[in-house]
Amino acid sequence: MKYYLPVILLLLIASIDVYAQCEATQPSSLYTCEDDGDGIEVFDLTLKDTEIIGDNPIDDFFVSYHLNDFSAND
Repeated sequence: MKYYLPVILLLLIASIDVYAQCEATQPSSLYTCEDDGDGIEVFDLTLKDTEIIGDNPIDDFFVSYHLNDFSAND
């Protein structure tokens, strides 16, 4: 029994923190009208950052944008 006492005391004193899995949410579509007919338009993707982060704490996460998977690994 005396071997179990320190383990029991440690379990009573120690706190266990459990964190839920964080997930990014799929943002709604971003639309814009192309004005000058050249087929190119500039988007500000950062407008969707808070929508992507969702209910996660905004100070603990950031969103980054990449042209392809290879550049995302850098």
